[in-house]
Amino acid sequence: MGNYLLYNGDLAGVTALNLLISAKQNVLGVIDQSERGINSGLHQELVVYKDMETIPVEVLNATEEILVGVDIQPLATQIKEKLLKKFPEKKITTILEPEYINDFLALRADALQQVTFKGAEKTAPLRWGKRNVQIYIDNTVEHQRAKKVFEKRILHYFERLITAPAVIYDLGANIGLYSLSLAREYPACQIHAFEPEIHNFWKLNRNIKLNSLQNITTHLIAAGARQKIGSLYLQGELSGLGEHSLINPISNLYTPIEVWDLDSYVAVGKAPPPDVIKIDVEGYELQVLKGMTGLLKAKKPKLIIEVHQNLINEDQLYKFLKKYKYGIKELLQDKTRRFIYACRQQPQHKPGKKSGGKNRK
Repeated sequence: MGNYLLYNGDLAGVTALNLLISAKQNVLGVIDQSERGINSGLHQELVVYKDMETIPVEVLNATEEILVGVDIQPLATQIKEKLLKKFPEKKITTILEPEYINDFLALRADALQQVTFKGAEKTAPLRWGKRNVQIYIDNTVEHQRAKKVFEKRILHYFERLITAPAVIYDLGANIGLYSLSLAREYPACQIHAFEPEIHNFWKLNRNIKLNSLQNITTHLIAAGARQKIGSLYLQGELSGLGEHSLINPISNLYTPIEVWDLDSYVAVGKAPPPDVIKIDVEGYELQVLKGMTGLLKAKKPKLIIEVHQNLINEDQLYKFLKKYKYGIKELLQDKTRRFIYACRQQPQHKPGKKSGGKNRK
């Protein structure tokens, strides 16, 4: 058993703490500079320090290792380097290093259930019909998402594809707008919401609890062509942001995430085979489809895909779908994205009335 200090990195820091506790390490204290911090009965006996300067000398002397509980690069490395200069005699590591990363990713989803929000919270209804769904509103991004008209139109197309009971995948679920609405509207359906970004995933789960929905299962992974640890480039750390990408370096910030091909994910029993899938993955659409060729052949799920025209070769995407005998219909389009509907047989009519869609040949 070693003596550790944990440099807490908000949501990631909770997972790092659970990792140390599960490994039966002795945690001498937590340096917590986050807004939410450790707020769980499991951790009430831990001493929390606001910064390194407030740690008693005897605690520092007893510390064998300082673990940086930050999962965003280059921030984690920068903090490590700063601590090494201050404490050159100490072992300083981050949760992103090989000795920790696999356990960290495995524990992360469960650990997030322990985090609560400090302070008053606001909620707002989704202005998408009569579904009586509320979401937490902690920033302007989420406020805008709650009233998006464009998303409402796509949801109407989505609903026309569903015959309950059905298994529905929401790939790129963000904070859960589609998943929440569909779960409320179709209580006999199983909704599986996939969201790899930790802040969005945390808010997704909180929104599910807020609405007392029992038919949504969440998955803290990204879908892709094969199983791996990928680097997700981040638009920022606010929940609700939706341009995080596995292929587009939108900023210099990135975080490790689990990527699974859906064929394997279903094969090992982590989710049932889908009947309908929504795909919104910021240019990773083709990789997602390459990882589910078995499902495309055997289960033949219906697909609604948000195609990010600036991030993907559309011709390759359509060629791939047609290879698996999927007919394609355009639904809606704006400046940078196009929504398409694809099913195993060529669609004979639009999923919605007056969609203005076009068949692709």
